[in-house]
Amino acid sequence: MPNSRGRKSKKARPGSRRSGDPRLASLDALAAARYENAKKLLVNMLAGGAPGESLVPMMLMTLWVLRAAESGAPPNVCADACQTLRYAFAQFGIEAQLVAVDLVVDDPARGATVHGTPEPSWEGTVLDGHCILWLPRWRRFLDPTVTQYADAARLGLGPVMGRMDAITGSQDEVRAIAEGDALPEGAHFAVPRGAGMLLYTVASQEATRVITHSQWMAQTADEHRRTGANLASYALDALRRPSVISIASAAPFPRVTGLLAAIGDVPSETDEAGNWYFMMPDPAGGHRRLRIDEIALPGEPN
Repeated sequence: MPNSRGRKSKKARPGSRRSGDPRLASLDALAAARYENAKKLLVNMLAGGAPGESLVPMMLMTLWVLRAAESGAPPNVCADACQTLRYAFAQFGIEAQLVAVDLVVDDPARGATVHGTPEPSWEGTVLDGHCILWLPRWRRFLDPTVTQYADAARLGLGPVMGRMDAITGSQDEVRAIAEGDALPEGAHFAVPRGAGMLLYTVASQEATRVITHSQWMAQTADEHRRTGANLASYALDALRRPSVISIASAAPFPRVTGLLAAIGDVPSETDEAGNWYFMMPDPAGGHRRLRIDEIALPGEPN
């Protein structure tokens, strides 16, 4: 998996610290807190604590955080997270765009730190930069890996999801965002986080292309498509629980509603590679073992 490496302050990087450095304990504590926070967030969602429009994207992000932690993946894999989630959203009929950004973490107690860069680059599988997801139809932005940065994690653990309700900027920028187009270069948006603030600036389209059109992206496309489908299946299985299925079915995502109706209460299973299947009824009276991307809904091509 690729690591995303943002611009840091002049403090020592985690990777450069020795194993005997006592500060590693605090990094381990942050990772553990990140995982526990994601579990609490999932429990709250499964108890019906999120409206439908927020439930679906937050479910996908939270399950990605948990799966990444369980697999031992480092928390700073923003390009990997965004690509996996982009394919997962596609299974639910939701367009998601990867966008390169600068991020300023403004902590009143410690000052401001810049992460990301307007000119991202790759060193092998290591990305020097930061990226998020933009859901143009719903004017929502998601940062699944913001807590890769310790200063952001200290302000509040968990992935970020925000909505572009109050829009400022030029008329063209306001129109582009309001009409669900791509985020315009230079657009600014802020997310309150604890006592501080996360300040995002959208990089150029060329900066985003450096990430999305890289050799690594091409080489991992099939794997991201597979893991995205599995993540969507994991979320779909969770969304059909009695505590949340009515909320999820009322969400403004027609394919989520259609998939929930199609699978009903059929069993699901995973193979040794982690691929997820639903045991769909067969016209002959048996069952067909189908992936989520093999389940055809009424009105969709077979």
